[in-house]
Parts: sequence; structure tokens; C-alpha cells
Amino acid sequence: MPFSPTATAGSLRARLGPGGGRAGLVAAVAGGVLLLDQATKLAATQWLSGEGRVDVLGGLVQLQLYRNFAGPNDILPGNTVLLSVFAILAAVVLAIVAFRVLSTLSAVAVGLLLGGAVGNLLDRLLREPAPLKGGVIDWLRFGDLTKLMNVADIAIHVAIAVVLVAAVRSWWREREEARDAGGLDRRPPG
Repeated sequence: MPFSPTATAGSLRARLGPGGGRAGLVAAVAGGVLLLDQATKLAATQWLSGEGRVDVLGGLVQLQLYRNFAGPNDILPGNTVLLSVFAILAAVVLAIVAFRVLSTLSAVAVGLLLGGAVGNLLDRLLREPAPLKGGVIDWLRFGDLTKLMNVADIAIHVAIAVVLVAAVRSWWREREEARDAGGLDRRPPG
């Protein structure tokens, strides 16, 4: 059977259902995160190299260049290839999920996760000492509350918060629908 763009688009719309997908929103959010992450890492490597720690706002924000070879919170020291493979798998899964996301909040969360994953993956793939063994550029810390991080890491943390907000909204909406349908009594028992 010959390839037909309209048939493919139609079958994709049919699989997604009447709400359609939000892949464009996922791509826009991921692209924005990726651009901001890479631009700030470039700036950090140019301006913070050899500077030590730079305190901003009386130390509330700290800038310091650090190459992270051990993953989040230094959980896998010496396992850069494993971290790289995991990041590749995560990016592939998130790219697939992007075509199945129906809600705006979920699309934003997936976009943040995808942009963050790809931003850090690019460091692991393209930075020294070798492909799959590169160190992620971290450069930002909020006082003593966090370890050094970057824009990609922040996007991943924000995505978790967005997922929680979406879950609470969904729970609340289902609760209200059940109540409106007579499934929940408005009066307290007694």
C-alpha cells in the first residue's frame, strides 16, 4: 500500500479520538526548554569557567560551573553510559507519548520532561570526554536548598509539579461529576 500523508493523518486522528492530540504544544514547550537550556549552558561555560562560586542576591542564588558525570543527586557515579542510555530511552518514550497526549496540562508536562531530557542528553552525547560519557553542565543553585542544576533540571522538576496539579484537577473533576450525578451526598452523614 503506497504512503499517503492524508491517510496517515486521518488514522492518527482516529487513534487520538475526538479531542485530538497536543503534539504541537509538546514540541513547542520541549523546544523552548531545549533552547533556553542550551543557551544558558553556553553562557555558563563562557562566563563562569574558572570563576568559582558567584553569589547573587546575597547568596540566595549561586552560580558555579560544574560538570555532572553522576546523574541527579550524584546517584550513579562512574555510570555515564548507563545514564546516557536511560536518557535516550526516556526521550524516545516521551516523544511517542507526545502523540497520545490529549490534555493541555499533560502536554505541558510531557514537553517539559522531553525538553529537559534532551537538554541533558545532548551534554552526555556531545561534551567531553566522549559520546555517551559527557558531563552535564550544571551552573545554578538556590541557596543551600538545592544542589547545582540547570534549566533542563528545573523543567523536569516543574513537570512533576504540573503532573500533580493535573492529577488533583482530574480527581476534583471526577468528584464533582460523581456528586452532580448523585453519586455523592452533599450533606455530611449524621
